[in-house]
Amino acid sequence: MHPVVHRLHRDHEHLDQVLDLLERHVDGFHDGEPVDFELIAMVLEYLADYADRVHHRVEDQLFARLQDRADDLGATVRQVMQQHPHLSSRTRQLQTTIEGVVHDAVVTREELEQQARAFIGLQREHLRLEESRLLPQIEGLVSQADLDAAG
Repeated sequence: MHPVVHRLHRDHEHLDQVLDLLERHVDGFHDGEPVDFELIAMVLEYLADYADRVHHRVEDQLFARLQDRADDLGATVRQVMQQHPHLSSRTRQLQTTIEGVVHDAVVTREELEQQARAFIGLQREHLRLEESRLLPQIEGLVSQADLDAAG
């Protein structure tokens, strides 16, 4: 496996673990347990900084080579690339909500939980799509030079 593809796969595993952590906190929130909202804010900062600024940049560089394909794979690539800015926006929205909670803004429990669960679901769906449809095929479809350049 090319090092950049391996790195993307490992990133997905790490992002999934981060989403597990976030989900445990949302579950605790739902159950009325104390929640460390500052930790959640740090988790979201990580997602915004690393996933949005580093990870997606590498993916977009590789996936751009495949977006003009006139088949199902090309459609999936276009879908994934369109999701990246949407995911960034959703991360910022949840960050704003959590920062508001940290600073005593009035946010209903239902609103916070719904927003967080929708965010987690959207992120997981995106990761699964990349893992199942794109990463397994990327090395056979993108040149070695493109893989090297993306790393």
